[in-house]
Amino acid sequence: MLHQQPFLVKTHSCTLAGHAWERHGERLFALLHSPEWERRWRSKWTHDMSESFQHRVQPWLQQCFGAEIAADPAERNRRFLEEALELVQANGCSASEAHQWVDYVFSRPAGALPQEVGGVMVTLASLCQAGGVDMHAEADTELARISQPEIMARIRAKHAGKPKYSR
Repeated sequence: MLHQQPFLVKTHSCTLAGHAWERHGERLFALLHSPEWERRWRSKWTHDMSESFQHRVQPWLQQCFGAEIAADPAERNRRFLEEALELVQANGCSASEAHQWVDYVFSRPAGALPQEVGGVMVTLASLCQAGGVDMHAEADTELARISQPEIMARIRAKHAGKPKYSR
């Protein structure tokens, strides 16, 4: 549930006015530049919070790639691996270090999918906390960005040029 309250901040050079929303203990702020800006901001951040992020991603996935690719576990594995590698690369991991971790992980028995998903979520939250990144806000921002028709078209074109691997 969102709770809204106005705020006013005075600094040495300007006064900022806006609204603060609280969602699940997280504060979100909007500066009131214009009614149109506020409307767009509010629509972005006030979606139905009872709907999980996972369920909000599914329609995008099907619209962008179609039902077959959206439901293909091997394809979803490859895309997750790609994004996970890009994340650790952005956080300073070298290719050599990543290869060492691949060898280490694959030298052990495979885990159970639900438990490993939980581990990924806990570890991602920990990584974001250490890096000062709000994972929920960034997820919402990215979903809004990739939902733009021109971005979706670029994603489809990029996907067509990616390596295809068999299981």
